[in-house]
Amino acid sequence: MKPVLFVLLLVACVVGSMLQQPTAHAKDASLVGVYACKGMSPEGKPYEGTAEIIETGSTLHIRWTLQPDDAHVVGVCLTVGKHLACSYIINGRPGVAVYEVKGDTLKGRWTAGGADEAWGETLTRRKADQPRQQRQHVKPDPKQHRAV
Repeated sequence: MKPVLFVLLLVACVVGSMLQQPTAHAKDASLVGVYACKGMSPEGKPYEGTAEIIETGSTLHIRWTLQPDDAHVVGVCLTVGKHLACSYIINGRPGVAVYEVKGDTLKGRWTAGGADEAWGETLTRRKADQPRQQRQHVKPDPKQHRAV
């Protein structure tokens, strides 16, 4: 009888811990919008630009437009609890960015394949009356965008 009780207790612990884990969602429509983007480059130089999060079907996509050369990076995102995770291709290498969502601000870190560190980036939602960049609502195609 003791082994059965042990197994039941173990199963209860595993199921209980699974119920406490945050659920991954492909999209969170409240994140859709245009954001001012500020971060630090691998060279240690600050950069600025915009990031637009759009809803495409049952997922979210993000498009960063970074200055000064108007470079575009496109990624796909999902939310986990109060975090937004994005994957993308930059200079032919896979990359990932993870942001903590705090109201209209997403504060995060990003890295890319071959790097041995991560860099900071903050996205701040633009107000409706601020100028927006011209948008193209097209499905991301890694062959079509110019990476930084």
